[in-house]
Order: sequence, then C-alpha cells, then structure tokens
Amino acid sequence: MFSNYEKYIRHINNLHDFNEELESFVVALIFIGIGAFIAMHYELLADMQILAVALLMVLVVRPVAGYISFINTGLNRFQRFALSFYGMRGIGSLFYLAYALTSAEFDEPKKLVAITTATIFFSVLIHGISARSVQKLIKKHDILPTDAK
Repeated sequence: MFSNYEKYIRHINNLHDFNEELESFVVALIFIGIGAFIAMHYELLADMQILAVALLMVLVVRPVAGYISFINTGLNRFQRFALSFYGMRGIGSLFYLAYALTSAEFDEPKKLVAITTATIFFSVLIHGISARSVQKLIKKHDILPTDAK
C-alpha cells in the first residue's frame, strides 16, 4: 500500500499528465480554427503587406530578438539559434492579439487579425518543414552550456 505522500505524488503526476493532454487538445482545436479561418479568407495570404510582415516576424524579428536574449546564457551559437528560431511560436500571439484588441482602439483591427493569422500559418509551415533536419543538427551540436564559447 502507498503512503499518503506516494498517493499525493501519484495524484499530482496524474494531474500534470492530464493538463498536458488537455493543452495538446486545445492547441489542436486552435490550429483547426486557424486553418478554417485561412480556408475562408485565403486571400489574406495574397496581400503582399500582410505576407511581408508575417514572414518578417517569423524569419527575422522573432529569431533576432530571441538570439539577443540568449547572449551571456552559456549557450553556444547553434543552441541560441535553435531556441530563438523554434522557441515560442504563434499560439501565444493570439493571447497578445486578444489583449491588444480589448485594451486599445485600432484603425484596422481586421488587418491585425490577418497579420497574426498569417504569422501563425507561416510559423507552423516553416517550422514544420525544417524541424526534422534541425532536430538532427541539434543532436549533433548538443553541447553542455559550460562548453559554449
């Protein structure tokens, strides 16, 4: 028989596992919703301004900001690149978009929604296409932070 402590730990572990499964389910629903939105508004991806801003966010702004934030952390250059490029992705953008839209007035809120949606789309697409090859490189460059230069 388990002691009370062992029962407590087992219960906490079960709750943690349930929360992870629930989070995965919610993220899947969000991606389905974004996919449906894009299917109904695919012309958004043809708008060159929206396309340019979304790609700039995914390929330049987010990776550079992330890379700079990892300076002096003990990570090597490749680890900083991998974490900054593959770190936080688009789902968090929805929270910030919702907060912004409820906290301030914008001239073109639909354009903000379109840019955020396009950014999430390109983030998932680009990261999905490149993740496997970068995963192999991560294993190759997996060096402890104290070995970083």
